[in-house]
Amino acid sequence: MNTPNRREMINRAAMLLDAGYRTTIVALDTGLNGQYLRELHKEITGRPPRAGQLPEADAIVNTRRVLVEGSLLMGLYVEIGGPEVYRQVDLDALSRAYRAYLQARKEACLPDTKPWRRLTLNEGWVLARDLRSRQAALKRCSCGCLYLMVSRQRIH
Repeated sequence: MNTPNRREMINRAAMLLDAGYRTTIVALDTGLNGQYLRELHKEITGRPPRAGQLPEADAIVNTRRVLVEGSLLMGLYVEIGGPEVYRQVDLDALSRAYRAYLQARKEACLPDTKPWRRLTLNEGWVLARDLRSRQAALKRCSCGCLYLMVSRQRIH
């Protein structure tokens, strides 16, 4: 990677880490080394990045209410990102959709506590990844609303 391009990728990585994306997601987007991103995360946030794997989509949408939340977020993501999101995860579109999702939750006065649960940005990435890989899909209800279907989901 040449120096100007590397500098651009480092700036992008810093922006994504500051937004809350996990280092594994940022590494996929920028091509930067995981160890470097962990150090950058600590420099930006003042704490080490979270360890562990990202959840699978079926573990995320484990209640009807979370399925509603996921449907809202993915509906916004597809609206903002367009048909390209079915070919490649677009972190910029996902970030914009996530901000719109948080605003919609706020306007609907949805609490972050049970029985509702606000999705995280990284859970949104998992759903977007599965949308791209066809492990998840947005279907249209007879009423016209979009709803999310995830492979192996236990909620009908």
